[in-house]
Amino acid sequence: MDALCELASRNVGSLMPGYTHMQRAQPVTFAHHLLAWCAALERDYGRFEDADARADESPLGACALAGTGLPVDREATASYLGFARPSRNSMDAVADRDACVEFASAAATLLMHLSRYCEEIVLWASAEFAFVAVDQSCSTGSSVMPQKRNPDPAELIRGKSGRAYGDLVALLVMQKGLPLAYDRDLQEDKALVFDAGDTASSCASAFARLVQALEPKADRMREAAEDGCLWAADAAEFLVLKGVPFRTAYAAGRKLVEARAAAAGPAKLGRSPAVGAVIADLGNEGLSALHEAWRGVDSGELTRYLSLDECIARRDLVGGPAPSRARSEIERLRAFVADKRTSLK
Repeated sequence: MDALCELASRNVGSLMPGYTHMQRAQPVTFAHHLLAWCAALERDYGRFEDADARADESPLGACALAGTGLPVDREATASYLGFARPSRNSMDAVADRDACVEFASAAATLLMHLSRYCEEIVLWASAEFAFVAVDQSCSTGSSVMPQKRNPDPAELIRGKSGRAYGDLVALLVMQKGLPLAYDRDLQEDKALVFDAGDTASSCASAFARLVQALEPKADRMREAAEDGCLWAADAAEFLVLKGVPFRTAYAAGRKLVEARAAAAGPAKLGRSPAVGAVIADLGNEGLSALHEAWRGVDSGELTRYLSLDECIARRDLVGGPAPSRARSEIERLRAFVADKRTSLK
């Protein structure tokens, strides 16, 4: 999260396409996308904290399953050993491996998130996207093709996620048919928990280093954002603000998209000219001819409204991509990281 905040702080104004269904959808910033990763990682941290809180109980005194008749003060021994409390039931204390499952589940969820982000990095580093470059500290040359640099750490983290899932599933399957209290099957928990922890820890460290090795290509990201009709939803919202029902505004926005496609020609669909040039050519009368909802709209006002930078700046709401919101979220996350580092010392 610290590495992501550092990279995001340098890219609060770096425009890029946001995607749904892997299709360009609406404009966001590179910082906003990175902060989306942080949002999930913050939840991951909370899962480990929750698991830690539930695991914080001492089984000492449960003995084989029925406790002991010797004079043992379980509250005292739990306190001496640094636990929050003793376990509530001696049979459950012997049979319980929930702490293992919760820890492995948190690790698997973390790896699932890192795998998704690594997939995006692999896509972004491709020539087809070219949104980022990965410096040589986190990329390797091809064994055959000298022109290539491969984002190997991203691919390896993506692959390691399956290992974490395997640890979790093995822990669940190991316990699914066991009667209380102790069964020798339970000794299998150790290797699985240790592997889940080692995998999650090493991948988190590698991911942080990978983030530090990313070199965003802001010009290319902006070009990709401006090539699509990422302003289309804002065109509809423009009319909604003037009292037009969204259903009608959506249809009118679609007509503007079609006008831009016609201006570009079939061979250049989705590319220049910019919407401002199309609106300028249409003028007020041409806009009105597209759809009755555009009647009376000033073309200059619409052009300014559909500027992608303005589209982002308007989304100045909690969780939105406006640069001011990104800066405040980075500040909050940095305070969160600092607080958690202090608490772990």
